Amino acid sequence: MHQGSGVRLRVIGVKALKGRLAGRGKAAYTLVVRNEGVRDAVETVAVITSPHERLRLLPEMLRFGDIPVGKEGRARIEARSEALRPGKYEVKIVLSAVGVAATTSGFVLDVALR
Repeated sequence: MHQGSGVRLRVIGVKALKGRLAGRGKAAYTLVVRNEGVRDAVETVAVITSPHERLRLLPEMLRFGDIPVGKEGRARIEARSEALRPGKYEVKIVLSAVGVAATTSGFVLDVALR
């Protein structure tokens, strides 16, 4: 639970939509966030970053809007790579909403040759 707010935001999934990242590629994903708290999350946003200079995520600021208790919000991400080698690349996410302290989460993008 975010300290005293009644809101608990959690990344529950990242779904690949299209494309591939190996080499100089781009791919689209949907990020799914759930409010597992006891109060609605108002104006929910996320900032996403990658520590890898050859992996760029757009947009860096995602807007989910209001997420009621027990419901999910979705946002689309585009990932672009520059000579990215196959492997697993961590993506960091900072989630927040009005009146809610930010929380950090993340996921891994698996980059394959095919």
